Amino acid sequence: MAIRPLILMLSFLLLMLLTVPVFACFGPKLYLGIGESPTDQVLTSFVAIFIKETTGIDVERTPLAGRDPQAEIAAEKIDFSFIPKHRDGSVVLMEITGFSPLITGPRIDNDLQFTTVRTTLARLEKKLTAGHVQALVAEVDTGALAMDVVRHFLIVQRWI
Repeated sequence: MAIRPLILMLSFLLLMLLTVPVFACFGPKLYLGIGESPTDQVLTSFVAIFIKETTGIDVERTPLAGRDPQAEIAAEKIDFSFIPKHRDGSVVLMEITGFSPLITGPRIDNDLQFTTVRTTLARLEKKLTAGHVQALVAEVDTGALAMDVVRHFLIVQRWI
């Protein structure tokens, strides 16, 4: 008599264990177009790491491989990218003196999931200088990985 409720309870638990992964939420994700130069690698590493660590939003770095970043943003294949020669009317999200501005598509400003991204990058823009970027680009030129160099810098500076 006590076996039937036990079997029912175990069946319910098994069913719960099998369905929980299906409903797992991985959170919002932004796509950042990256160029091949060490400067692009460093700048995009700053953006990706700082957004992830301060807002929890994943930033997937997408290689542009020679494609026009402005066209990729317009086609909604990427959400933002550093673009040296952008068209008039482009929305600038962040700009470090002496480097290409970070241009964004409409998703960052229009999607409620990303309301904190603009203010987060404004904080980074206030802290980050051209000297910081140039020093890290020099390290990347010697063979270091941009993501490692930038993460170490952000931790040492206590920005994340």
